[in-house]
Amino acid sequence: MPEVSIVMSVYNGEQFLRQSIDSLLNQTWKDFELIIVNDGSSDSSAKIIRSYQDNRILSLDNEVNRGLIFSLNRGIESASGRFIARMDADDIALPYRIERQLQFLRENPNIAICGSSTYHLLNNKLTFKPSHSEHDEIACWMLFNSALVHPTLMFRASVFENEEIIFDSAFPHAEDYELWSRLLFKHKMVVLKEPLLQYRIHKNQVTNKHNQVQLDSANKVRERILHQAGFVFNDKQFELHCKIGSSVLITDIGDLQSMGAWLIELYEQNRHLSFVPDGIMRSAVHKLWEDACGNTNLGWSAFYHFFQCPIHHFGKSNWIKLAAKCLIRRFQ
Repeated sequence: MPEVSIVMSVYNGEQFLRQSIDSLLNQTWKDFELIIVNDGSSDSSAKIIRSYQDNRILSLDNEVNRGLIFSLNRGIESASGRFIARMDADDIALPYRIERQLQFLRENPNIAICGSSTYHLLNNKLTFKPSHSEHDEIACWMLFNSALVHPTLMFRASVFENEEIIFDSAFPHAEDYELWSRLLFKHKMVVLKEPLLQYRIHKNQVTNKHNQVQLDSANKVRERILHQAGFVFNDKQFELHCKIGSSVLITDIGDLQSMGAWLIELYEQNRHLSFVPDGIMRSAVHKLWEDACGNTNLGWSAFYHFFQCPIHHFGKSNWIKLAAKCLIRRFQ
């Protein structure tokens, strides 16, 4: 039985598939199985998979395209390792990825889920993307959006033993966010600051192809996390919360002011609930307010309202960068 099962799903992924597989087969940690679910591909994906003679590869074929959720569930249910790592068919794992995460989980038995920072890979250029690292940071940012990069994750297989559903088809294109929202209240999560994956950015990604469906699913998750954490809100506050989480362009000064009021309310509620430590929520609210004011077409009015809201005292602001954003967005 291998120590680690790596689960990958591919649908018409011939362009990057071989590079992804090679990055796994060349890992410094060798004791793993690579489960590749070919989701009814009509391109040469199946041929590429069959071209490998490595006995660590377990290839599963869906006769027709069943979708990512079905395929990932099938792959995880077929896994035999004590640890399960995820990988997408267009990304590149750094050579020591599996070794680093496995070592961390072995040395920290209280942690069930381990991710990593990433490099974004766009047009053959790499950009370092740090992630929120500690569990409380992750929990705080989960209120707004998925704070975990799915293909960086390694889990203890035991995490899934008591889950009736792993990835839930009721949350298309946000099935990962929904799963993390369930596990968040049951298990500890940590993201390593070291980048262990090159995360490819391209036009065929789910985020680019299914934006509205993904947004609707993510909003259902946001509502559930807020309720489960004990926060109280009305319909208008939740609408504003979703706009903040999905980085919607703000075009109305009233909405911007209301966002500031909601973020203050969220901060105050957290002080009573102790969902996350005060300093973490304070820092998050400050960052979200600064981002919201920079994501408008309201020009200097947004810049002015940033400093009118008490949140601007919650942290150190890069006011020059914010002023530039406000000015540029005004004329876009």
